[in-house]
Amino acid sequence: MMAKFELERLRATSQRQHLMAETNAHHGFNTDKPLDLLNRIGHCGRVAAFSLVLAKEAGYPADGLETLEFGAFLHDIGKIAMPDSVLRKPAPLDGEEVTVMRRHPLDGAEIVGRVHELRPLLDGIRHHHERLDGGGYPDGLRGAEIPRMAPIISVADSFDAITTDRPYRRGLAPEQAAAEILEGSGTQYCPVVVDAFR
Repeated sequence: MMAKFELERLRATSQRQHLMAETNAHHGFNTDKPLDLLNRIGHCGRVAAFSLVLAKEAGYPADGLETLEFGAFLHDIGKIAMPDSVLRKPAPLDGEEVTVMRRHPLDGAEIVGRVHELRPLLDGIRHHHERLDGGGYPDGLRGAEIPRMAPIISVADSFDAITTDRPYRRGLAPEQAAAEILEGSGTQYCPVVVDAFR
């Protein structure tokens, strides 16, 4: 499974780099610094790709895969409502900033919920930070209360977040990220999804 994730990461990273180069050339930008929007698309694209791989391995219904993939792609859309001071902070967030950050699933659900055709994506967007043990957010759902789409997005999102460099820390190796996810099985993560991740 790790090999599949690494192939998806390489594919998504290659696509993002190609898109950045085309965008820079089109707009006359002469910089190696990635555009923030394209970086966000990179994360969301990888989470969508990882979610699709996980869902197939976990036996997710075939007729729900497209909805899952699109929900995974838009899982962080609520972050557009966040102040840059929180989103781009080059250090760990303080308590108040964590509270602001934890609003993004609610903000995302509110944004997407305005479009009738996108409402099937709401479960993944609103609940991708819920935890199996009830310690997640925004609603503190636990176990079977968590909609089926959300635990898949949660594992995919965590894997990408753990392995990606942040302004305040280096990303971990995929093997280290996998170990963290395996350790969270049954508490943070759904064991069925973690088994598909192995």
